[in-house]
Parts: sequence; C-alpha cells; structure tokens
Amino acid sequence: MFIFYNSAVFLVIVLLLSIPLSPFWKVWKRLKTHHPEIWNVSGPFDFLSLMATPRCLDSFLEVISMVESDEEIKQSDPYLVKWCVMAQEVWDLVPKSFLGQLFYFILFFCFTGILTSVLLKVVYIVLL
Repeated sequence: MFIFYNSAVFLVIVLLLSIPLSPFWKVWKRLKTHHPEIWNVSGPFDFLSLMATPRCLDSFLEVISMVESDEEIKQSDPYLVKWCVMAQEVWDLVPKSFLGQLFYFILFFCFTGILTSVLLKVVYIVLL
C-alpha cells in the first residue's frame, strides 16, 4: 500500500506541475526544432542549464518576450507566438515575494493531498 500511495502522490505532482509548465515546454520544443538561429544565438536551453544557471533562464524569458513582439515571427510562426504569449502570462502569475511563494507552495501541497486522497478513494472503491 505504501508503494501505491507514493506512486499516486508522484502522479498527482506530475499532473499538477504539467499544467503551468506546458507552455514553456512547447516554446522550448518549437524553438529547438523550428528556429535554430534563435536557439543558437540565445541558448542552448538544455534542462540542466535552465535549472542551474539563472542567466540562462533570464535569457529564455527574454526570448519569449522578444518573440511576442517580433512582427516577422508573428507572420511566419503564429503557433510559437501563441505559446509565448501563454508562457508570458503564466510567468506573470509567479509570485515575486517570499510570502507569495510560500503561499503557493502550501497551496500546491494542499491540492496534492486532496487530489491524492480522491484518487486513492476512487481506486479503493473500484478494487473492492
């Protein structure tokens, strides 16, 4: 039961994190595959560099804001612009103060606990 509970918690955490991180993933993937010139000039934005180097993350966010305002890219790749706008909106929702970040952290784990208990209750009902 312990392994099943930990698996359910991991699944819920991954699902909750995929919601706000998906626009950034789409922008990252689109830049890598369709815009190598932007990728090579500003990046490369591999996962470890984004996590370890704040300057790399700042550069990635600058690329997102640059793509939003570039008229040439708006005409040639509206898919990238759409996801850049959404990523910028998600980034604007990130709390800047420590108390805001602490509140979001506590709220995230409350949602994780609630959704895990609901998932386990459903599985328990189905199995019995």
